[in-house]
Amino acid sequence: MIESVLAQHSESSTGVLHDVRGYARATHGTSAVLIVDAVSSLGIADLPMDAWGVDVVVAGSQKALMTPPGLATTCVSERAYAASERASSPRFYFDWARTRTAQDTDPPLTPFTPAIFSATITPSCMALCASQGGPTRSPMA
Repeated sequence: MIESVLAQHSESSTGVLHDVRGYARATHGTSAVLIVDAVSSLGIADLPMDAWGVDVVVAGSQKALMTPPGLATTCVSERAYAASERASSPRFYFDWARTRTAQDTDPPLTPFTPAIFSATITPSCMALCASQGGPTRSPMA
């Protein structure tokens, strides 16, 4: 049984966008969780994860978001979250239950030490992308 499918949204050295929507159609109706690396594309190429049926989007701050390195973001569907609850592999940074518990507080927190500068500058960088004709909404918004 295939439990997950990992794909890149964009190949940074060539700028090629992969058919993530097609991958999502292929995994739809299966138990496989679709995990997409959007490090070099988040903020400059459309990736409507809910509309396309993508389960996990992972990105970093240092490429398309034009912020300093050090910030990783992960957007997780309910289906992927449920799969992680069933998984028995050890984890620390990708402990989505720990993260969800912290983010459900008021104000939302993180169970880990965030890259404060990168986190605070990211909205400005996304606004700059939008002003230059890039997507105005990301799956992380």
